[in-house]
Amino acid sequence: MTSMLKKKTDPTAFELEIAKIFEKTELGLGALYFNSAKEIELAEGKKVVVIYFPMPLIDDWRKVLTKVVNELEKKLQGRSVFFVGNRTILKKEKRGMFKPKGLQKRPRNRTLFAVYDEILADLVRPALIVGKRTNYTPAGTYIKVFVSKQHQNALESKVETISALYKKLTNRTVYFSFDN
Repeated sequence: MTSMLKKKTDPTAFELEIAKIFEKTELGLGALYFNSAKEIELAEGKKVVVIYFPMPLIDDWRKVLTKVVNELEKKLQGRSVFFVGNRTILKKEKRGMFKPKGLQKRPRNRTLFAVYDEILADLVRPALIVGKRTNYTPAGTYIKVFVSKQHQNALESKVETISALYKKLTNRTVYFSFDN
């Protein structure tokens, strides 16, 4: 049962439930596994399942992602399912900070903004983000995301859920547009 779930700490009851569902499905996942799963409650009592997978398996997960999401949404009635890569954010190096010899500079994909951008890309997958604008207003900042027109039908019903989930995960406000 826990072959689908690899974690250093003890799995929660919800993670074990998700692992059981994965084992019962006959999708041929092979050596794929996930790190953790969370059930997040959004506004108006809507529940969403977020499953975190390890980054070395990102290409393998993307191949079977649509089938797995459809199957899980059938099994977990009334809940949307999203897969997000388990990415690491490294601290910014401060000026004059002691840096031992041989340590590398912080890579771009480990910065806060890069990780948040990739989380957004994971949430809208299989659609593609074709543009982004950050708008600054007296009320606060928000991001306007332009999504590919060809995936409008599949994504249009989930737009409010995705923006609420992204706000919950990253504390950033996002609006979607399908105009290209």
